[in-house]
Amino acid sequence: MHQKFLQGHHPQFRLPELESLATIEDVQMTYEPSDYSLESPFLIVEIETAEKAARLLKRAILIKSITELWGKGSSWDSLIESVKEHPERWPQYLDTTFKFSIVTFGGTIEMKDKPAIINRFSFTGFMGKIDLKNPEEEFLLIADYGIDPDCLVAHTFYMGRLIGHGKRELIEKFNVKKRKYIGNTTMDAELSLIMANQALCGPGKLAYDPFVGTGSFLMTCAHFGSMTVGSDIDGRQIRGKGKASIQSNCEQYQVKDRVMDALVFDVCHAPWRTFKKGLFDAIVTDPPYGVRAGAKTLGRKDPAKQAMEPRMAVEEGVQAHL
Repeated sequence: MHQKFLQGHHPQFRLPELESLATIEDVQMTYEPSDYSLESPFLIVEIETAEKAARLLKRAILIKSITELWGKGSSWDSLIESVKEHPERWPQYLDTTFKFSIVTFGGTIEMKDKPAIINRFSFTGFMGKIDLKNPEEEFLLIADYGIDPDCLVAHTFYMGRLIGHGKRELIEKFNVKKRKYIGNTTMDAELSLIMANQALCGPGKLAYDPFVGTGSFLMTCAHFGSMTVGSDIDGRQIRGKGKASIQSNCEQYQVKDRVMDALVFDVCHAPWRTFKKGLFDAIVTDPPYGVRAGAKTLGRKDPAKQAMEPRMAVEEGVQAHL
């Protein structure tokens, strides 16, 4: 089964995120690496079933949509001939409500010309009711003009059945402009979500941010199901100001049950450095750099006077964390 991907921003992360999503969802896929280009939003991928392809969309940030590819051509005429080669695909959609949509990249098709193009595909014989708002099936006609601004004619045409859309609405949900507590270096929401995907965050995983700041990565990794913990040398950012803190962000995104804690220490002398086995399934972070981040130190100037073991707070004879 051919799948057509329409991808969004940050093109350098498209394939890494795609591969990560396939790993998370245990979806086997193949594609020709030479067919991929940063200058094109399309990639043809072989996936066993449409149901498995849809699993890639459950948390995808850079996949705009997936389409089951029914045909490809260098013109509308050759596309129609390509679609006609597989009439066995049409019968199961004869009586469903449907609509056709025309999508272009790098060019435009005038509205007045679209009905005539759509009518050319009436040979499929769909007899269901046309529903422009909430159809059971949506079929895409795609014209790719490329990135040359002087190109007035599309060079590649596709037709297929829409499988679904990615979760780019999560970018708006985690938009830092709407977040209750942010700092000078709070990570952009889109990149934070992409990194959580590439780190394979999910239920049963423990993710750590050693430069936690205001907790951006704690939120996105926890959203995908991971338990999260962070640390920072600057306790002021962790504690926050007034009612605005990492805690208030946890409440805003309803992830209090998955954000374990945020600790204050110098990551160069982490208290768990003595553990021989790894504690974390993923480390997701944005190391501080630049003028806004500044430089901070923690502890005594004389290393000989520094405690080598972490201290546990005790309340009424019981360790506080218990």
